[in-house]
Amino acid sequence: MRAPSFEEKNARRDFLNPEYVFSSFVVGRNNEFAHAASFRVAEQPGADGYNPLFICGPTGMGKTHLLQAVGNHIRMANPHLRICYISAERFLNDCISSIRRKEMDKFRVRYREQCDILLMDDIQVFGRGEAVQEEFFHTLNDSFEKGRQVVVASDRMPKDIKGLEDRIRTRLEWGLIADIQMPDIETRVAILRYKAERREMRISDDVVSYIARISKRSIRELEGNLNKVKMFSELQGLSIDLDLAKRVLATHDDTATITVEDVQRLAADHFRVRIVDLKSQNRSKPLVVARQVAMYLIKKYLGKSLVEIGRAFGGKDHTTVINAIKRIESQLQKDSDLKKDVEELQDRIHNLTGV
Repeated sequence: MRAPSFEEKNARRDFLNPEYVFSSFVVGRNNEFAHAASFRVAEQPGADGYNPLFICGPTGMGKTHLLQAVGNHIRMANPHLRICYISAERFLNDCISSIRRKEMDKFRVRYREQCDILLMDDIQVFGRGEAVQEEFFHTLNDSFEKGRQVVVASDRMPKDIKGLEDRIRTRLEWGLIADIQMPDIETRVAILRYKAERREMRISDDVVSYIARISKRSIRELEGNLNKVKMFSELQGLSIDLDLAKRVLATHDDTATITVEDVQRLAADHFRVRIVDLKSQNRSKPLVVARQVAMYLIKKYLGKSLVEIGRAFGGKDHTTVINAIKRIESQLQKDSDLKKDVEELQDRIHNLTGV
């Protein structure tokens, strides 16, 4: 029997992991929009306004899970559609190999004529080569013209991909961008419980809370810490309790990842003022609001004393600081614009600290 050619193998394979489905994706505030957008695309591939769908978020946040969940859902509902799930690195290498073999016609057939749904991961690597970007651009155009769905994932926004051509950036921004952030503590707890259930692990609430609290960087880190505890308990023949979890994860960094200066910088960037002015005696309204919000957030997230906070803002006395904090607390109840500003800054702090 004749062995299948490279092109035939690529036409048949979609490289989807059957474990990555929507039902196994834990939804929280950090990813609910990205989940909803992905599900909509899976239900109605090629729908206006959702093509392309650009899923963006830090490493280990579930982008690949959503990307493949789209493919698995479409494959179940529309088995006749040809799905191509591929990493941008593999697309790049395939393009380079095809150029060397002088087989670009076959390359174009593979990604334009034999692909109804294009799912591409880690497209930030496209900042590297002009030839690959040229082919990717025309592949995107061809897909859109034929009403074929494109979903891509990246660890940064299109505008932040260094070296990416403007015409590709524009195309990617043409559809819908859905970002995923670090899950809050409640979502991390829910994820851990789901993972423990799948592994048939008996694990108490205090252990779950401990692992969730110290695993602040990514879902991948969260799962990795759970696996460490599980493996150690099995190797040592010990039941999983809080003491065991603390012993296994003793070297895990549980220190705060944000400083007073970080909060000042975030507030200054958000309100478009200078940090040096936050520390000055300037009483203009924009500066006063930015200064008071920064003080409020420092007290809330870092627990600094009133004296320490005042010192960080050019030697303000403690009564100035306490009045600032009380004013923000009061205004949050009635000023929707201020509330939105504070929530946006809290989200940014949350992405840095995971709490």
